[in-house]
Amino acid sequence: MLKKIILSYFVSEPTINQIMNTELRRISTALTELTKQHHKLQKTMSELKRDQGKGDQPGLDGWVFIEQVKEILGISTSTVYRYIENGSLRASKVGSRYLFKVEDINTLLERNYRRFEEEDFDDE
Repeated sequence: MLKKIILSYFVSEPTINQIMNTELRRISTALTELTKQHHKLQKTMSELKRDQGKGDQPGLDGWVFIEQVKEILGISTSTVYRYIENGSLRASKVGSRYLFKVEDINTLLERNYRRFEEEDFDDE
């Protein structure tokens, strides 16, 4: 009789392997869904980065982000921040992002424009 009770317990209750297989399937399904969401997020981030410099965003006509300023002027991020702090370049900060008017970048270039003479290039 005891043998019959023990056998019925093992037959009616899921084995540890069955439980583990069920849990592994749940984890695998969750991981697959998480991977899909991660890929969607990466795609969205790539599209946002690509579109930043296009100027086709509503309301950003004539404005550029710090990445474009660095590229246009050939300077580092720290130099851009220094220009902002010392007043050489005006910027608008929205949230954690800085935006710059293209005309202000042109003004900076005009202020620093000068004719170079030959002696400016002498090594002596």
